[in-house]
Amino acid sequence: MKKFLFLLVSSLVLLLAACGGESEEGNNEESRGTDASAEASSANESEEENTEASNEVFENEDYKFVFGEAEQLEGIRGNQVLAIEIEFTNKSDEAQSPWSASTVVLDQSEVSDVTTESVMGANGELPEDYKEDLYRMDTEINSGETVDAILAFEIQNPGSEIQIADSVLSEEDITFERVYETE
Repeated sequence: MKKFLFLLVSSLVLLLAACGGESEEGNNEESRGTDASAEASSANESEEENTEASNEVFENEDYKFVFGEAEQLEGIRGNQVLAIEIEFTNKSDEAQSPWSASTVVLDQSEVSDVTTESVMGANGELPEDYKEDLYRMDTEINSGETVDAILAFEIQNPGSEIQIADSVLSEEDITFERVYETE
């Protein structure tokens, strides 16, 4: 998509330069060419800014997730858990939990040297008194509300990465991608 837009803008600039006609002063023609090049360059930069993936905020028409710090800790069964602090806004018409919403709009994977696997939720693995002031990932949040919450994932392969990205079909269309390293 970026290449197509770049080619389109470049072709338009060349067409404008070729059809610009003769000017009374040679400097005017050079000036128009420079202005068109500057506009094309500015358009390309703004297009790149708009398509660059965020690593902090995912937002669509129904939900907004602002991803914060993560902490790796021992779960109540002795397993490793990654707890991620988020700010969750439910913009949908129905009450929704941060976890349910995240599984609908985000791909959550654990990537090791050898495998890529879906991660399992680990809210039940967090110690009972762990960050009690934050909503848990399975608490349903009413429409229009924003809360600070915890998403927790079980780490199957310590030392792997937990990758979270918007669930689109093409890597070119990804607008959100966040990676958390584990130990």
